[in-house]
Amino acid sequence: ALALLFSTAAMAQEVKYSYDQNADFKKYRTYRWEAHPNSLALDPAMKSQLAEAFNAELAPKGLTQAGNDKADLVLVFQLGVRDEK
Repeated sequence: ALALLFSTAAMAQEVKYSYDQNADFKKYRTYRWEAHPNSLALDPAMKSQLAEAFNAELAPKGLTQAGNDKADLVLVFQLGVRDEK
């Protein structure tokens, strides 16, 4: 499975991502979510909102969420907060 990494910073709303630029994403059909081990915990409402937003963007691309370890893609998210000075 190919893993993607998303990270966000709450206050600055800085979004970073990384992925294999040589990957042919057209061949992938299923994905699952996984939290990065260093991610802050999300409350259930926030997690649900983020999942709905990402799922809504991925569905038109032909991707469906899989509920098991056999997904083609693993989408990893990391939430962090840092103080602006």
